[in-house]
Amino acid sequence: WASMRGINTSKKSQMFRWRGVHEAHAAGAFFTRMEGKEHLAICPDCAVTESMEQIQLECEDGVHEIVWEIAKEIWEYAGERWPTLTYGLILRCGEAQVQNLETGRNRLFQKLLSEGSFLISGTRSELRRRATRVIDPQDKK
Repeated sequence: WASMRGINTSKKSQMFRWRGVHEAHAAGAFFTRMEGKEHLAICPDCAVTESMEQIQLECEDGVHEIVWEIAKEIWEYAGERWPTLTYGLILRCGEAQVQNLETGRNRLFQKLLSEGSFLISGTRSELRRRATRVIDPQDKK
């Protein structure tokens, strides 16, 4: 838990990562336990059982590619080399320390990973909701 509670990350992204470690996200196997919702366990873009790792790093929907590319550009603009991302690195980003870097750059790296992963999940959830929502003509939203 200490590795998720970095002072440089938002409370929402900390809770998001805590759920990731404990496999408590509403993705993949979560839906297999719900009668009538089993179809939601399968990624509509990849046709595999969803997992947070798949959503964050592998999904063909392209959301993660956009977010991580922007994060990479910001990091490289700061003059640093972007690492190979793993799900483990994302989950423990609150304690991530880049060797031989000043505190400000470590803080930037932690924020890029924590907020990037939170953004990927939120964006993907919203896109899936919109894709599966039945539009009611009476709905004024």
